[in-house]
Amino acid sequence: MSGPDPHMTRGDGRRIIPWVRGHIGLVVLLAAPVLVFGIPLLFGQVFLDGDNFIQNFPLRVLAGQDLIHGHLPLLNPYIFSGAPLLGGFNAGAAYPLTWLFAILPAELAWTLNLIAAYEVAVVGMYLFLRRQPVWSTAASFGAAAFAFGGYLSGQIVHIDLVSGAAWLPWMLLAVHGLTEPPGTVTTASPPTAAPGRAGPAPRWWWALLLAAATAMTILAGAPEAVLDSAVIAVIYLIWRYWLYWRSDRRQPFALRSRLAPLGLLVVGAGVGLVAGAAQWLPGLVFTAQSQRSTPTYQFFITGSLPWRLTALVFSPFVVGTNQQEVSGYFGDYNFPEVTSYVGILALIGFFALLTSRWRRRPEASRWWVWYVVLVLSLLSAWGGDTPFGHLLFLIPGINSQRLLSRNLLGVDFALATLLAWWVHMVLADRARTRSEAAAVAAVPDGPAATGSPRTRSRPVDVALTCIPLAVVTVLCVGSWLWASGLERFIGTQYPSDSSMRMAVAAVLTGGVAIAAAATWVALFPGRLSPAGLRRALATVMAVDLAFFTILILHGPVTHTTAYASGPTAAELTAATGNGRFIIYDPDRFVQGQLFAMGQTDLNVLKQLPSAQGYTALVSGEYYQATGAHLQEDLDPYTLAGPTWDDLNATVLLSLPSYFVTPGPTTTPTHLATPFPSDPNAFTGGPKRPTDPVSLASGGRHTWYFGGTLT
Repeated sequence: MSGPDPHMTRGDGRRIIPWVRGHIGLVVLLAAPVLVFGIPLLFGQVFLDGDNFIQNFPLRVLAGQDLIHGHLPLLNPYIFSGAPLLGGFNAGAAYPLTWLFAILPAELAWTLNLIAAYEVAVVGMYLFLRRQPVWSTAASFGAAAFAFGGYLSGQIVHIDLVSGAAWLPWMLLAVHGLTEPPGTVTTASPPTAAPGRAGPAPRWWWALLLAAATAMTILAGAPEAVLDSAVIAVIYLIWRYWLYWRSDRRQPFALRSRLAPLGLLVVGAGVGLVAGAAQWLPGLVFTAQSQRSTPTYQFFITGSLPWRLTALVFSPFVVGTNQQEVSGYFGDYNFPEVTSYVGILALIGFFALLTSRWRRRPEASRWWVWYVVLVLSLLSAWGGDTPFGHLLFLIPGINSQRLLSRNLLGVDFALATLLAWWVHMVLADRARTRSEAAAVAAVPDGPAATGSPRTRSRPVDVALTCIPLAVVTVLCVGSWLWASGLERFIGTQYPSDSSMRMAVAAVLTGGVAIAAAATWVALFPGRLSPAGLRRALATVMAVDLAFFTILILHGPVTHTTAYASGPTAAELTAATGNGRFIIYDPDRFVQGQLFAMGQTDLNVLKQLPSAQGYTALVSGEYYQATGAHLQEDLDPYTLAGPTWDDLNATVLLSLPSYFVTPGPTTTPTHLATPFPSDPNAFTGGPKRPTDPVSLASGGRHTWYFGGTLT
């Protein structure tokens, strides 16, 4: 197309309103991140939780401060004895949107980064699905599932992962465009709309897009997102070549036509790798000096998804929610790392497309690749639970990673794409049936219309479509009637009480209601008009994702909390002086106080040095000498030597109970107090008050706890 876009001319500017009406779903999706993240900012609050709160936000603030003062963001001098800022990946110091921290208030820059991540995911997924091709409505469903469900919602506590994964559909869009045969219709449209535009864009444009998407994925600072995106892109590329070039034997073989797209793919990916070298090159240099320089298989499979937790793909709250006010999470590992729920409709679509009704359609050849991606991604996420983990460990680069559960990105992307295809097929079939019924009614003396036509399904097709509802129902009933057994089967890390179990059962009951409504719409689409079917599907999707988001998204925090700028933090700063502080509380018993104090990593915001910290990479020699890899942990035996004096550590913060020597285990159970414990909370014997004691260097003092600590 040449010349100005007629939709953008002044005389035809009124076309914008019909476009918005025709793409209302996409407009709503684009507005959602702005409203969710932007409105709290107007009231002085910002969304910070998990690693974003204690690590990603402070590191980006530091990167912005370096840039505004004319320094490259290379070093974080405030944790350990200095740690790489750029080479540590987590800061995303080379990511262009991180540079906003140099020119805007930190809370605003952070919020814009969050908004941008989800906008990039929505637009990229929508455009990619439109070229599959599916209708605009179906593409909106797939974009909503990918951006606001599963991986991208659960991993919101890791902005680097979300920002990197958001570029995956753009990467696949470029691969699709580069492998598009000439003359292919690039988008699909309903019968009542204008046909899709023919004539793909020049291939060099797609190569530039691939370079940009590759570079942005790398610069976002999440190696897991880079590796997952690369693997999915390669699988998709192989499938595209097989589908469009090798299978079309009616066309004469032309080596040049086969190699030209591949050459542009190599050029685009190569340019992206070169542009991303600002991040991966210093990262690899530091990795060679860290504890990951010689990865072991045990380290590699740390964080694999236990296969039993795959049940959370169907019902994400079987072992608790991410909201302490509701039930709290008592499952194995962290909740964000095992979250992979993109909506009940996506699961229905996954099974429904396997039915004879759909798998025999010509369009089916376009969606089988996503079943391959889903299976391989799920096997990768299981990691150490399957022999597949040993195969992955043989691949250089991949074997230096951990947290294989993050391979769920491929599972969620595949389910979102299959959802779009299923919605497209259902809507197209419904519109076609309605048109045929109208045509029959218009024929003189023809058969009279007797209501909305329905397509009969075989029992096996109905059974496949009902599998998600059946699984969700079984989990819900098990939670009500056999909660302890269900927890043992799935695996729990923390104990739960009856109130938590009741809350979880109630949440699962709500999930069953949503699944039942979705299944009814899927089984009986003919009972609704095409417009009514779209509204019904959209309602189920919106309620489902809203229900999911409310139970996983923590509320925003205030400026004081975000910056740890309260009186406790000031007290720590005064006590530390010109030295460094260290903390020993590996069990995180006083986590709220640690946040208020400005714990390690949060101390970056106050520019107060600590001899500890947390980073995905830490010097192997430093780790062996101190045992200080996690924020509030260290090797207690190092306190007896000169290690911490050499690091200028002047303040050690800990709990009194950590310094207590456990008594003999022969004490009767009713007199024993669990260790560590609050000394004022036990009831196993007489108590007497003790006055505060100040210990000089080398001093000793005995405290009376009145009971034996086990």
